Amino acid sequence: MDQISLQKRLPPCQVSRKMISQLENFLNVQVPKLFQKELASMSGIFQGQNASSLRKYALYVQQGSQTEELKKLEDLKGSVFSNKVRHISLRLRLGIPEIINISISFTRDQFGELDLTVTDPKAKAKAQKIYDALRQILSAYAKKRAVVHNRAFQILVTLLVPVGLIGLGVWWQSDLFFLFLSLGWLVLLSVFLNYSLAQTFPYITFQTDKRFHLRSLLYGLSLLLVIAVTAGYVYLLVMRMHELATL
Repeated sequence: MDQISLQKRLPPCQVSRKMISQLENFLNVQVPKLFQKELASMSGIFQGQNASSLRKYALYVQQGSQTEELKKLEDLKGSVFSNKVRHISLRLRLGIPEIINISISFTRDQFGELDLTVTDPKAKAKAQKIYDALRQILSAYAKKRAVVHNRAFQILVTLLVPVGLIGLGVWWQSDLFFLFLSLGWLVLLSVFLNYSLAQTFPYITFQTDKRFHLRSLLYGLSLLLVIAVTAGYVYLLVMRMHELATL
């Protein structure tokens, strides 16, 4: 019997009740179909237990500091999520002994994650099929903001302007000692820029009952401020470099 475990970061998206409802259907209907024969066999071994009794599903919703365990989404009131919701996870376990353990979780302003363990002769193929189907569901709710959270992009944002200025300084034959001393502040501003981008365009958001988010507005303003300060600093630095190069 093969066993495979997957831990995957899910695409950025806005978590809505409709999406969670689709994921519930996916876990409670589509996933068990992949293990229909195994569950039927177990039902025969454990007399008096049908396939549904071999399925353990729960929905966990964290509001503020409290986490509530629900049997289904319908047990959570409201047409949209409360603004207090910080984390939602859907968890399914099938079989005795366990043949699949899957957890799909979303944390506000952080990341969505899949944690999957499959024990089956075709474990790898079934795990991949589940992951592909999950990504297809989430694609309808995806947001094109993953690049902001990409490590390569963040490194590029941090180093692009400083490296460009070094190249410009070499070309102008400017005072490189002055330039290197000045780049520290620029790198620091680039770090703040990355942070502001990540907070202004969070990886995971929730569709809530609050239309106006003061926090999002403040992060947006801080992003504009960092961009303005960085642009101003680069302008002054370039002017000073040009002045030193002409001496």
